[in-house]
Amino acid sequence: MRRMKIRPEFFGGIIFDPIHRITAYVDKDFMRRLGYEEFPGLDHLTAPEVVHVEVTTKCNLECRHCYTTPREELSLKQFEELIDLLAEIEVFQIAFGGGEPFCREDFLEIARYAYDCGIVPNVTTNGVAIRTDRLDIFGQINVSLDGADRETYLRVRGCDTFHEALNAIKTLAGSYDVGINVVVTRHNFDKLHEIMKLAEGLGVTEVMLIRLKPVGRCRNVYDDLKLTKEQLSRFDETVRSLLSYEVPLKIDCAFMPFLTPDENVLIGMQGCDCGISSLAVKSDGTVTPCSFLNQKLGFWWEIKRIWHEMKEYRDVNPCPDCSKAPVCRGGCRVFWTNGMDSECLKSISPLSREL
Repeated sequence: MRRMKIRPEFFGGIIFDPIHRITAYVDKDFMRRLGYEEFPGLDHLTAPEVVHVEVTTKCNLECRHCYTTPREELSLKQFEELIDLLAEIEVFQIAFGGGEPFCREDFLEIARYAYDCGIVPNVTTNGVAIRTDRLDIFGQINVSLDGADRETYLRVRGCDTFHEALNAIKTLAGSYDVGINVVVTRHNFDKLHEIMKLAEGLGVTEVMLIRLKPVGRCRNVYDDLKLTKEQLSRFDETVRSLLSYEVPLKIDCAFMPFLTPDENVLIGMQGCDCGISSLAVKSDGTVTPCSFLNQKLGFWWEIKRIWHEMKEYRDVNPCPDCSKAPVCRGGCRVFWTNGMDSECLKSISPLSREL
C-alpha cells in the first residue's frame, strides 16, 4: 500500500493520495493538527504537482493534428537523474507522453523507475503499440480515441487505426484505470454523445475532451479541423448534457473560455495551470511551460530554479476586465501567444458578454 504524501505549502499544505490520485489543499490549522509547524515563505507552490515528460518524439502513426516536433532524446540514465530530481522536490505525478511512449524500447524501465521513486506514472498512448503486460505501475493509462466509429476516427486523425485503439481499451479496461482522450474537432463534436456511450460500455475511468491546438503538424490543418463558431457557441450546453453519463468527464483547460462559471464549478476545473501546478520536460531535456508551448525555459537539471522563477506565468491576466478571469485564467496560452486571444465565449456569443 502506497502512503499518502503530505507537502507543506505557504497556505498550509497539499495531501496527495497516490492510490486514487486525489489531491487536497488544506489550511495551516489542518497541517498543524498533523504535526506541521513550519511553512515555506513563498507565494507559489514549492514544486509542481505534476510534470509532463515527453520520452520520445518517435511514433508509429502520423496523425494530422499531432503537436510534437522531432528532437533528440535523453538517455535512460539521464531520465533516471531527472526523476531523482523530481522525487527530491516531491513532485506527485509524472504524465508520460510523446510521440508514442511505447515506441521507446526502455520506456517501461523509465516508468518503473518513477514508480520506485514514489512518483505516480501516468501515460498517454495511441493504443496501437502498447504492450499489455507490466502495466500495473501506472496510475492511469490514457488511450487516444477521436471517434466512436472508424469513419469519424479516420476523418479526425487521418490514420486508419480505430480498431487497434478500441481493442487496446477493451483489453486494458478490465485490469487497469483506463481513460479515453478525445481531440475535439468539427468532425466529431456532434458525435460526442456516441463517444460517451461507447466509453460507458467499455467501463473506462474517464473521458477527457482535448482542444485542438495550432502547434506542430496541426498548424497546417488547424483551420480545417477547429470547431466552428456555431459549435463553440454550443460547447457549454453540450458539456452540460455529457455530464449525464456514468463515466466521469474531464475538460482540457484550453476549453475554459467556452464554459460558463457555474459549469466550471460543476466539473471542478480551472484554466491553464502551467507554472502554477504543472511543468513540462521535452525528450531532449528542455523545460517548457507545458507540453504544447515550445518556449525554452532551460534544461532539466535547472528545474528547481526554473520553477521558482515562473512568476510571469503565474501572474498573467490577459482579460483584466472579465469577472471570469480568476477561474478561466485567460484560457490556453497557446492561443493568446499566437494572437488568438479573442477566441472565447464573449467573442462568439453576444448573450454572454455579461460574464
